[in-house]
Amino acid sequence: MIVTSLSKDHMDSRKVQSCYKELKQVEKAFRSMKTTDLFVRPIRHWNPSRVRGHVFMCMLAYLIIWEARCCLDDMLQRDTETNGCEGKSLREIWETLRRISIGYINIPGEQIEQISTINNHQSRILKKLGVSLDKKARERLSL
Repeated sequence: MIVTSLSKDHMDSRKVQSCYKELKQVEKAFRSMKTTDLFVRPIRHWNPSRVRGHVFMCMLAYLIIWEARCCLDDMLQRDTETNGCEGKSLREIWETLRRISIGYINIPGEQIEQISTINNHQSRILKKLGVSLDKKARERLSL
């Protein structure tokens, strides 16, 4: 049973139930931020503007994670029999992408760029995220 102080004119029982279910998603998001994806530490701010800024940054980070999960959904789906999945976890996908490096060698009058070898798995992840590592894209990102 869900109890609310709102009148039936303001919100019917279906809407109350829907809002309650959405609250569970918010709680899941905060649990995810604290334990699995971001490892958000306790807030040590007492200034109200800093607390708001900290919460804003956490929510922005969670939005990025949520978008990544949407893009990589099929890679993160677990097999019902083996409980395995192609991407293993979002954290392991981040680690896979972290292995990509771009290096620069500065020779007087010339800069040579070198990108580490990108394997098929990394390439597939980048494609699903809509990321291109061509020279124009890197220039836009200031890489």
